[in-house]
Amino acid sequence: ILLGSGRNFSAVATVKNPNSDFGTKLFDYEARFYDKSGVLLKSARGTEFIYPGETKNIIEAGAKIVEGIPTRAEIELLNEGEINWLKNIDFFEPTYELKEATAYFENGQAVISGYVANMTNSSFSRVIVSVFAFDNLGIKTGASKYEIKNLKPFGVAGFKIFIPVDVALSDALDFEAVKQSIAIGVLK
Repeated sequence: ILLGSGRNFSAVATVKNPNSDFGTKLFDYEARFYDKSGVLLKSARGTEFIYPGETKNIIEAGAKIVEGIPTRAEIELLNEGEINWLKNIDFFEPTYELKEATAYFENGQAVISGYVANMTNSSFSRVIVSVFAFDNLGIKTGASKYEIKNLKPFGVAGFKIFIPVDVALSDALDFEAVKQSIAIGVLK
């Protein structure tokens, strides 16, 4: 999925791990943005993790494209044969809580903020908070993410995510749907 406003764009792909016995703490991906003629305008690489049996959205957000107009985006998993798969007994999702989530419009952007609380006695190496902006018809208008690193045992960390939104849509944003779309991925 390609989402954007002005010259800021995001690529979104849904990835499913059909294996309920194995997950991975690290895989590489590359997001690519193309114009209507198929010319590559920009690419960006990132890393993610996925739990056994999990379906998740990968978001590559904030790609500033100053030349050309993207009409298509794709996300490709890289080096699939080199992924280190771990048994589900060695790789499980820790307990966390989302607290005080808010969403509002400010300076041409949807702003989503809140806190993630680590409810365990172990540190979290990565916490990825992702969110979509929706209009009042339920259509996705933007996406972004925020990464928290090294959240201490029983610690709390704040996040603030910005999604550029076309000013014409500012009155049509469904902030309740935005808050409901907050997804948190935690890696121990």
